Amino acid sequence: MNESYDLTPHPSASPTPSPQGEGLRRTPEAVGAEIRKLTETAKYMTLWYAVEIGRRLTEAKELVKHGEWMDFLAKETEFSSSSASRFMTAFREYGGGEKLNFPTLGNISVSNALRLLAVPEEERESFAAEVDAAHISTRELEAAIRERDEAKKALAEAEQTMKEFSEQNVELTDGIALAEAQMEASEKLRAELADELAGTRSEIAAAKRRIAELESRPIDVAVQEPDPTEIERRAAEIAKEAGAAAEKQIQQLREEKAASEAQVRAAEEKAKAERDRLREKLKAAEDRLSSAGAEDKAAADKLRGEVEALKKQLAMSDAALVTFKLRFQQWQEAFKAAMAALVRLPEGTKEKCKGAILAQLENWKEAV
Repeated sequence: MNESYDLTPHPSASPTPSPQGEGLRRTPEAVGAEIRKLTETAKYMTLWYAVEIGRRLTEAKELVKHGEWMDFLAKETEFSSSSASRFMTAFREYGGGEKLNFPTLGNISVSNALRLLAVPEEERESFAAEVDAAHISTRELEAAIRERDEAKKALAEAEQTMKEFSEQNVELTDGIALAEAQMEASEKLRAELADELAGTRSEIAAAKRRIAELESRPIDVAVQEPDPTEIERRAAEIAKEAGAAAEKQIQQLREEKAASEAQVRAAEEKAKAERDRLREKLKAAEDRLSSAGAEDKAAADKLRGEVEALKKQLAMSDAALVTFKLRFQQWQEAFKAAMAALVRLPEGTKEKCKGAILAQLENWKEAV
């Protein structure tokens, strides 16, 4: 390797020796002399010196013969094999070219520079500036890196919690939608049954009026009509059959209503269990946030935003809110069914029922 290196020191560094002239052949001995001089000059070993020493160690290792590396280190330098490896790592990571890859890190210590290799390359300079890596101890830097990693882990766990909550919230919503659909079908069947029962009663009333008309006619006309006794008997049979059918359908409606009520209770219990589970996860996320270090502000802010979003989602999963929604829809459907039955009542009865509905609504208004 025949190269000349720019040994111009970092602005804060002590003067360094000039390299061999460009025309002179580089030898292990010449490179060793430069290494010794750099080591002596670097009273406070900064990254810039470490890179330059590592650059020459890398060059020397290519120049010496196979099997002579340890002899070279012992003869030409004061470094052990592990120390030499540290300097060459600093050169490889921070000084691949003629200048530092990370200019702002030139004044940090070698130990801190090597610790910073645990931080992704694209974040290394900004993180070092944030924690003031040039003026803190190696132990403090290690603690800052540890806190950064823990904050990132907490953020990932919070994101996973949000994902799980979204998936489970979909299941809960599907269960509530199913209960609502069944309750809607039940109310619709109840309205249809009410219509059918009202029609049957109208038929019975019409048959009775017809019988009364026949009975009031003169004998010579009445005998030409069907037997009134037969008509009365048939009307009684129709009424009995209609009543039995109505009773059967009413019983079926009762059973369906009981099933709907059971589903509502199940939805409430599931919502409560889900809320309890989310409370625990939210507390864990808040604990992780409170223990996150300040060195990774962006990650901490994002985690804080996720926690706030989780709080809002938790508030919307309240079991009482789920119950109110279902009960309110039941009330709306029942009111629609009552109004549909109201229009079929005789005028006198209709006015009385309207008055009862208005009075009930007024009572509810005062209660609310």
